[in-house]
Formats: sequence, C-alpha cells, structure tokens
Amino acid sequence: MLSVKHYFLKLMTALAASFLLAGAGRPPDIPFRIHMLDAGASETAAVVDINNDGHLDIVSGENWYEGPSWTRHHFREINFTNNYVDNFSDLPIDVDGDGYPDLVSVSWFGRNIVWWKNPGKGNGPWTERSSIPASMWNSHSW
Repeated sequence: MLSVKHYFLKLMTALAASFLLAGAGRPPDIPFRIHMLDAGASETAAVVDINNDGHLDIVSGENWYEGPSWTRHHFREINFTNNYVDNFSDLPIDVDGDGYPDLVSVSWFGRNIVWWKNPGKGNGPWTERSSIPASMWNSHSW
C-alpha cells in the first residue's frame, strides 16, 4: 500500500509536468504598447474599420479614432446625465447598405435607439437618423 507521501509526490510530479507541457506550446507574446486615446468619460467602445482603409478604428464616446495613428475625429454630441455618459452601447453595422459601417447607439436616459449615418468617402458630418423610442423596445411591431 502506498503512503500519503508517495501519492503527494506523484501528484506534484504530474502537476509540474502539466505546467511544463502547457508552457512549451505557448506562442511568444504579442508586442503591446499602452496608448491613451482620450481621458474623457465613455460607457462603451467599438472596434471597426470606419473609413474602409483596411485599418481597424476605435469608436468611443463622441469621437472615433483612426488607426493606426489614432487620429481623433469628433462626430457627435452625447448627453451627460446623472454622472453618466448617456450612450450605453455602440454597435457598428452598415444600416443603409452603402459599404461603410454606421453606428447604432442605445441611450438609457434618453430612452431611445438611434443610428448614426457614416458619411463614407466624402468624410462629411455624421447624421443622426431614426430613433426607436423605449415604448417600442419590447414590441414586435417594428
């Protein structure tokens, strides 16, 4: 009969071997550099190629940041209510089918869902489009 000490040694050997084997197949770390884009408040962020240049961009708060240099583009105003930025979700989707991702935003305090039309290649102003009021959020009528 094996002793508790013997079982413990077998367990520790098995654990050590599993850690060594798990680490052997790990790829090298991806280089990463912290880069502050905006110290302002925001409730959400989205990553999408806004201008179809092949580089991912970041949408956060009232701005989108053009990758890879992270140039800031102010494109909308968002209400600040009860110590919150009233924008709780940004969902990039091409709503109008023009090939450029638009942005669907959800507002809790404003009680609506709107979509922001991406101006596309012309780089003009973004326009706020149709709103779905909170009274219809749970309705199947739309």
